[in-house]
Amino acid sequence: FSIEGRPDFTPEESVEVPVDSVTPNYFQVMGVPLLQGRFFDESDAPTAPAAVIINRTFARQFFEAESPVGRRIKYGQIASQAPWMTIVGVVADTRRTGYESVVRPETYQPLTQAQDSAMTVVVRTTRQTDFEEKLKKKVQTSGCAQGTVFGDLMEAFDEITLAPTRFFPTQSAS
Repeated sequence: FSIEGRPDFTPEESVEVPVDSVTPNYFQVMGVPLLQGRFFDESDAPTAPAAVIINRTFARQFFEAESPVGRRIKYGQIASQAPWMTIVGVVADTRRTGYESVVRPETYQPLTQAQDSAMTVVVRTTRQTDFEEKLKKKVQTSGCAQGTVFGDLMEAFDEITLAPTRFFPTQSAS
C-alpha cells in the first residue's frame, strides 16, 4: 500500500495489510469501538469517494502522533491506477486469527465500494431463534455457488482459540 505524500515503501519496509469489505454496522455487531472519525454509512455509496477505516495498530505504525483521519492511502504503489481512499475512521485492534496472535495493521472498506465478491455473514442475537435455519435456507436458495452457515460461531471460536490457554490440573512427584 502507499500513503499519499510519502515515497513508496522499499521492499524491506513493505508490510502486508489485509483488507476486509464490511457493511456499515459491522463494527457495532462485532463490538469493535470507534476511536477516531466515523463508521461507514450510507454516504459511502459506490459512486462516492473511496473510504477506508484502519485499526489502531495501522494508525500507530504509519501515522505515529498525527491523526490519520482525512489522510489518503491506496493499495499498490503510488504510480498504480488503484484509487486513493480517504481514511474516515480508526477502530480498536482485533485479533483476527486468535487471541494469542500478533495484532497487525488492518484496513476495512465499505462493502458498497468493494471490488471483491466474497462475503462473510456475521449475526449477533440475544436469544435462541429459528434464525439459523432461515439463514441456511436463504443461502441455499440465493444462487450462490457455495454457502456455509455455522451456528454458535463465537462460542466455537472461543472453544478453539482458548483451548491452548486453559489451565489443566497437573500432578507432580515430590
